[in-house]
Amino acid sequence: MFVFTADHTNSPERPEYETESGLFSVPVVFYQPGSDLKGFRKDVIAQQIDIMPTVLGYLGYDKPFVSFGCDLLNTPAEDTYAVNYINGIYQFFKGDYLLQFDGRNTVAMYAFKTDKLLEHNLLGQVDVQQSMEDELKAIIQQYMIRMNNDELVVK
Repeated sequence: MFVFTADHTNSPERPEYETESGLFSVPVVFYQPGSDLKGFRKDVIAQQIDIMPTVLGYLGYDKPFVSFGCDLLNTPAEDTYAVNYINGIYQFFKGDYLLQFDGRNTVAMYAFKTDKLLEHNLLGQVDVQQSMEDELKAIIQQYMIRMNNDELVVK
């Protein structure tokens, strides 16, 4: 299996790639010669940490492992997400929304799929805001605990 991706975006030629979300937009392609792995899933939110669980899932690996990503070939679109950190702000992409969090409070909420330039802050106007904030806090907490206790592998 071959996995093609980029480690960063190119020079932004369109305004949507100059935003906090666009700066992280890179393709991820999985290719297996001679396989039935064809087409693409445009409905999922993907990040580079999804590569390992996707490859392991495709190969049928059934042992425990630690990953903050998901198997992009088998995870329902509504359960996929991405987290990144830029200029002191955590960004959490899930469903149709991007939540920006400063470590204490949600500071912005965007419908990033339709508001590609992030011009309309929906803070306090979206029903999923609190559940997204709670999920992001849990991800951050789990990551920090595992880093502090050297528990990023199964023992």
